[in-house]
Amino acid sequence: MSRTAARRRPRASLSRAIPALLLTILVAAATATSAAAWTNGAGDGYETHDWIVDQALRVLDGKVDGWFDRDTALRATDDPDHIEVAADPSRSIEHMYREAGVRGGAVHRVAEHYAAAVRLYRAGAAARGVGDEATAVARFTEASYNIGMLAHFYGDILMPFHSAYAGKGKVDAHLAYEHLVGVVTRTPDASPAWHSANRTVKLLTNVRTSAIAAAAYSRVRFPTLYESFIVDPTVLNATVTRLTGEVMVRAADDLANVIWSIAHGVGVGPNVATLAVSIRWHGTKQGETAQRVYVTAKDATGRPIEGLEVKVAWPLPDGGTTPVRFWTDPTGSGHYTGSVGLSPLMVKRTVVVSATTDGRTLRRSTWFYTTRRLADGATGFRTLVSDHTVHAGQIVTVYTYARDTAGHPVAGLYVTWTWDYHGTLIRTSGYTNSLGRASSSRTILTTTTRYTVYVTARASAYSINRSSATSFYRVD
Repeated sequence: MSRTAARRRPRASLSRAIPALLLTILVAAATATSAAAWTNGAGDGYETHDWIVDQALRVLDGKVDGWFDRDTALRATDDPDHIEVAADPSRSIEHMYREAGVRGGAVHRVAEHYAAAVRLYRAGAAARGVGDEATAVARFTEASYNIGMLAHFYGDILMPFHSAYAGKGKVDAHLAYEHLVGVVTRTPDASPAWHSANRTVKLLTNVRTSAIAAAAYSRVRFPTLYESFIVDPTVLNATVTRLTGEVMVRAADDLANVIWSIAHGVGVGPNVATLAVSIRWHGTKQGETAQRVYVTAKDATGRPIEGLEVKVAWPLPDGGTTPVRFWTDPTGSGHYTGSVGLSPLMVKRTVVVSATTDGRTLRRSTWFYTTRRLADGATGFRTLVSDHTVHAGQIVTVYTYARDTAGHPVAGLYVTWTWDYHGTLIRTSGYTNSLGRASSSRTILTTTTRYTVYVTARASAYSINRSSATSFYRVD
């Protein structure tokens, strides 16, 4: 049987008399999840996601015969919808990649399935190289499964409703459109005007950036597609048909490049090398709902990683945690805003942040606690220095005092100091004692600048960032 013959029996092609089917389509749309993007039919049925795989195989034109298992890939293409989202509807966000808001996880899913497929292909090739055909077939089959999963998410970001923030909330049009496309992609040879004529494949440099570019290609077509489609959402008119054909050709070409590159072991996105993590307030008020953790992810060369899934174990008032996640923007940054609830005063709560690339996880953490409110101005937060004029060899100490609105000392408050030696910054930190006093000391060296040294103390309490400053200078 040929590569593009339907080994799973596709359902018979339906008439293009879409208006007669509109009621059926809209009833289905009302009960379906918007994660579906392109459709798969029921269970292992054959529709758009499978059709895209077959169009990619047309582009490859036999180049992956001998290891790629089409049957396995086609069985996998519906799993993200019919298994993952069916079990947990919140996972529908993994099928999006938008330019704003909660961006969505499709790019990250593409990158992780790609990395897994490359590892599995290499293992299969190594086994075949030593004559272990059973292991080779098993690993190639697993690689093909990951390609089928990847194909689903790659197809999703080339569905304009899933790549444009402007498509958010337009559920009726979204589902009507994807069902109409599903009707005309139910056999490998369906919709020949949407088949790619390309038979040349290219090696990827970075599958993550390729997927991001595909989302941008899809996104820019959304306004025209939507405005044309809603004129009559019972048909794929000429404009909608043309734009759909453009994203379908891009999907086939890109997926062919993906499969080809996997067999060459290239294109895996860079691993996360650094996770910079910070918190809006170390000290918050009880009941604060706007606490926020910030994260920036970069690779080993210092470049930001876009579309990365960041997981956060967010602390609860009782000491437990709840899992949340977000995806990074083009600067490699993202954040989560949550509630601290009625966590006990001055009890530290740890926020654990993690990111996984190519199966390897990097973890970092920060923390917060709830505090009483400090009095306003210097009454609540002030900093003094032991001596304003100092000599080489002398130890200089800064003292920072914290008091609440009732005038009571605040113990356990985290204080940081920035010592500015005429442009050279030194940072130290400490906690207030039972008297509400924290201190930090530095030794004056013969090389210490003779310009004024400014010391700024900072702390946050009751969801308010506070600062106070002092200074000294060397006279010898």
